[in-house]
Amino acid sequence: MYVQQTLVKGRTSDIKRLIHTVKPSDFAESFGRVKNFLPEEVRRFWEDWVGDTDQHPEKNTTLS
Repeated sequence: MYVQQTLVKGRTSDIKRLIHTVKPSDFAESFGRVKNFLPEEVRRFWEDWVGDTDQHPEKNTTLS
């Protein structure tokens, strides 16, 4: 819920705090759960940054 609310309603400072607080793997996992509830333009923006969260486990997903 924290990730979803921050991505949708957060200010730049909120987003920065989220990125520094939540581990990249946890963020990607949370994003995968909430992305269908995000407005389309917000979801697309974060999909570009996070990558394809629907990939199979053997594929490498990194947040750089």
